[in-house]
This record gives sequence, C-alpha cells and structure tokens, in this order.
Amino acid sequence: KQFSVFNVLIIEYVFGSLFFLIVNLATGQFTFNNTTLFYAFLSTLVLSLGVYLNLKAVTSEDFSLTLPFLAFTPVFLIPIEFLFFKVVPSTFALAGIFLIILGTFLLSWSEKRTWKIIWQFSPTSKMMILVAILYAFGGVFDKLGILASTPSGYLFWSFGFLTALFYLINPYLNRKNSNWEKPLISFKKNKLGFLAIGLTVSLAALMMMTSYQTILVNYAVSIKR
Repeated sequence: KQFSVFNVLIIEYVFGSLFFLIVNLATGQFTFNNTTLFYAFLSTLVLSLGVYLNLKAVTSEDFSLTLPFLAFTPVFLIPIEFLFFKVVPSTFALAGIFLIILGTFLLSWSEKRTWKIIWQFSPTSKMMILVAILYAFGGVFDKLGILASTPSGYLFWSFGFLTALFYLINPYLNRKNSNWEKPLISFKKNKLGFLAIGLTVSLAALMMMTSYQTILVNYAVSIKR
C-alpha cells in the first residue's frame, strides 16, 4: 500500500540476486552455462508477463472472482510437463489436484454465495487463466534450468534477469503514476521491511526450486496453492 508494487518487486529481486551470489560463491555452486542462462531468461519473460497480468487482474476486479482460475495451473501443467519430461501425475495425485481446484472455488463461493458470478468469465477471469498457463510454462522452464545447474546457481540468474527486466520497464508501467519514485528511494524509506521481504522471497524460491529436483513441478505447485 505504501510503495509501487513494481518497486517492491525490483527490490526483492535485487536482494535475491545478491543473496544467491553470496551463497553460490561461498558454496562453490556458481553456474555459468548456456542451458542455465537460456532457461533462466525464457522463464523470466514468461513469469514477468504472468506477474504483470496477475497484478492487473486482481486490481481490476474482486480478488475472490479471479483467484479461482489461477488454481488451474496444475491442470495446464499436466500436458506441458508430459511434453518436456514424459511424466504424468498419479491417479491419487490427480484427485488431489481436483480437490485443490474445488476448494479454491468453494472459498470464492463462500465469499459471493453464487456460482453465476464466478463462471461469467469476465475479461479479468480470462486474463487469470492466461496467467495460469504462463506460470505452468514458467515452472517447467525453471526445472529445465535447475537440472543444468543447482537451485541457488539457477536462481542467481533468474533473479538477475527479473531485476533487469522490471527495472527497464518500471518507468513505462508507472508513467501515469504522479507519485512514482525510484526503487532506491523506496528502499531507503523502509530498509528493514524490504530486507525481510527479500529474505522471505529468496528462501521461498530456494525451497521451491529444490523441490523441483525430486518431484514433479505439478506436485510442488499444487502443494504451494
């Protein structure tokens, strides 16, 4: 509420880049190869568009009407993950995915007490479905990058690319915002808050990427949901 959401994103990504640089240099996990760079850059393009559309959707319409459609990410992951890794969730896992989606819609129904509004497929609802597809592709690209690197080695490049991209487009995204300020100015106003956000996001990303090494992206995303 206090700062531009894109300033918050830039600052947390800068923190993440520095955090993983230190971790990688300290543990000898720094990675520099074409495969890691390629998938980190590809994931950055996909996820940054997803983040932008996600924020646009939840600020344009009631959150309870748009959130349920994001729960379809595991559904889109089924064919996408099969295409790249030739694996599919077990029958038991598919039942779990269905229950997660059902639960999300039930939460929204309890908020609005009507299915009609939720299933009207407003422009923002369709936008959120696109976000779910983008996140599904982004998760698979992340896993491909991690398999050629390590979680922390990959995340250094991922956060670095996200920092650069959002920093370049930040002035354009805030061109109509008369109160826009540079990320560094925002950071100086609440250093501890931004450091806490950066550390939380970095650790969450590290745990998420680590899970990709041992389980399907679909399982990790479903549990996260």
